[in-house]
Order: sequence, then structure tokens, then C-alpha cells
Amino acid sequence: MKITGYNASVNPNVANARVQSVGDMMTYGGNGSGLTAISKAIGQVNLEYQKIAEEEDKRMLMSAMDTYNKGRYDILYNDENGVMNTKLAGASNSVATYQEREAKLRNDIMGNLKFKTKQYQNVFADMVNKSAQQGFQLVDRHQYQESEKQNDLTLQNNLNNELEFVQKNFDNDEAIMTAVQNGKLMINARYGERGKEFVEQITNQYEAKLASSLIDQSIMRGEYDRAKDIKEAFNGAFTPEQRASIEKKIFDKQENEYTMSLAESLVNQYGEDIGGMVEVLNGTNAFGTDRLMNLAERQTVLNLAQSMVNTNKAIEKANYNKVFDGS
Repeated sequence: MKITGYNASVNPNVANARVQSVGDMMTYGGNGSGLTAISKAIGQVNLEYQKIAEEEDKRMLMSAMDTYNKGRYDILYNDENGVMNTKLAGASNSVATYQEREAKLRNDIMGNLKFKTKQYQNVFADMVNKSAQQGFQLVDRHQYQESEKQNDLTLQNNLNNELEFVQKNFDNDEAIMTAVQNGKLMINARYGERGKEFVEQITNQYEAKLASSLIDQSIMRGEYDRAKDIKEAFNGAFTPEQRASIEKKIFDKQENEYTMSLAESLVNQYGEDIGGMVEVLNGTNAFGTDRLMNLAERQTVLNLAQSMVNTNKAIEKANYNKVFDGS
């Protein structure tokens, strides 16, 4: 019987003869080349497995990020409830809503992921964190901007209420001053942190609007002196262009009223006698007025008087025809 592991080439009669053990590395090659080959083979298998795992993780990563990005976009911009579509007071809870929805989206995706490598698990977490932070900053800015718009709208509504109250109390100076003071207080409360210059700018805009409304009502009622007094009282609130516009408005209205009154007086006195009207208008002190008139002004009065005469004729004719027709 042949004994396993026994080297037949050994001469048992030779002194110090040695038998090579099966467990000795020399059994597989005196230089260990056999084990090295096996190790390489195992390493190659592990490397191939690692590549396969990484490829699968890459595909999983791309799919997961696609799902996350679509979900985040829906959270932000969904037509019905996207947080970036909220307006004014409706945006007051946008940040909290975004954080809640984003956390659910992330957890849902993470619960279905089975990364084989730690590397891609970390990569996914890092990418999601960055996207989530970007979305948070976007929503936070949106919420702040909408909050500012809401505060501006609230202030504007309050100022409009003051203006409306003043318009209904046009001749009440106490009510006017109260509206002015209330406006200053509300504007300072809203914009005080932006500095004195900005507060003064907004206050002047409010007071100019209030004063313009009062001036328009005064002109409408023919109270030109009051219109001028109001303009002087709020003079500092107006821009140079606004002051010039108001002065022209008052002057033009007075001129129109004066012209209309003079034309009516001429028609009442001279009827259809246009020549008589011309003679009076060319006088040194036309029709007893307290001011001289230039040629253009006289022509305007004459044209208006002629128009009144023609209108009166048309009315008389219409009335005559009506009586004649028996209707």
C-alpha cells in the first residue's frame, strides 16, 4: 500500500533523510506559486463582484435621484398645492410644509433602496442633502418675499381706509390731521427699520395722495381758495412736477369757469348779436370784469358764446317742430 504524502525518492538508508509533509507549503511548490495563483483567482472574483455591485448601485443611484428630483419639483411647483405657488398670507407656512413633504419623500425613497456598497449609499445621501438644502433656501426666500408683500398690502389697505374716511369728511380739518398722523404712525411701524429717508419717502407719497384727493374735491366744488390752501399745507409732500400740475389744474379750472360765465352773460345780454359781443369783448375792461383779456381769450369766449347761441337755436327748433307735429 502506498502511503499518501510519502516521497518514494527518499533513500531510507541515507542518514538524515527527510520526508516532505503534505501540509508544508513546499508541497505546492517550493516558492509558494500555487497559493499565489489561488489568491489571485479569488481576488479577481472579488473584483468582478465589486464591479457588478458598483454598476448596480450606479443604476440604483440614478433612478433614486430621478425619483427624488421629480418628487421635489412636485412639492415646489405642483399647480394645485406647490409651495412656490402660494401667495401672500397663504405662504406663511411654506417652509414647514416643504420640510415635512421633503422628509416624507426622502424616507419613502430610502426605504426602497438596497445599496450594496457604502460608497454609493453615502453619495446618494450627500446629493439628496444638497438638493434638499437648495430647495429649503428657495422656499425660505419665497416665504419671506410673500410675507413682505402681505405686510405691504395690509399697510396699503389701512392707508386707503384713511383716505376714504378723509374724502367723506372733506371739510373736517381735524379728520384730515388725524388721517395724516395715523398714516405716519403706520408707515413708520412698517418701514422704520429701513431708515428715516425711506420712511419720509413713503410718507410723502401718502400725504401727496391724500392732499391731491382733497384738492380735486375742492376744485370740483369750485372752492379754489381752499384748494390752494391745501396745496400750500402739503407743499413739502409734493414733487416739483406734482406742484406744477396742481397749480395748472386749479388755474385751468378757474379759467374755464370764468370763460363759461362770461359767455353765458354775453348770450343773456346780446342774444344772437355776435357783433355786440365782439364790441364788448374788445373793450378795455370787458363786460365789467376785473382783468384784461388777450386776443386768444376773447376768441375763446366768443366761440363758446356762438356755440351756446347755436345750441339754443337747435333747442328752439326742436321744440317748435314738436309743437307743430302735435306730438
